[in-house]
Amino acid sequence: MYTITYKYDVANRMIASHSGSAGDETYSYNGDGNLVANQFGDLLTYDDKVNWNRTVPFLHFIDKDYSKNNPVGAVPYNKYGFPVEYIMPADGGWSLIIGTLNFCSPKFTYSCK
Repeated sequence: MYTITYKYDVANRMIASHSGSAGDETYSYNGDGNLVANQFGDLLTYDDKVNWNRTVPFLHFIDKDYSKNNPVGAVPYNKYGFPVEYIMPADGGWSLIIGTLNFCSPKFTYSCK
């Protein structure tokens, strides 16, 4: 067993994690409030809609992404601006990565009040 320590900034976004066995990770956000790169170092791009992770705050923690907007690639969006589906790219890669889980063509359904 080991302990992971998380560090948050003044905007309550995770900015670092430390684990004796897994090492350290840092998370940087740009001026738009979006994560710059994922844990693999891939640069990220975002749309201009409200991040679907904000529907359940625990999703931010699981994804280690406290971005204001959604990752680019969703089509279409519902009337609230949340993504409905992420289409698998032509190269056959993953269309959405959440934490350490990879998805080819995830579809979302929301229950909004």
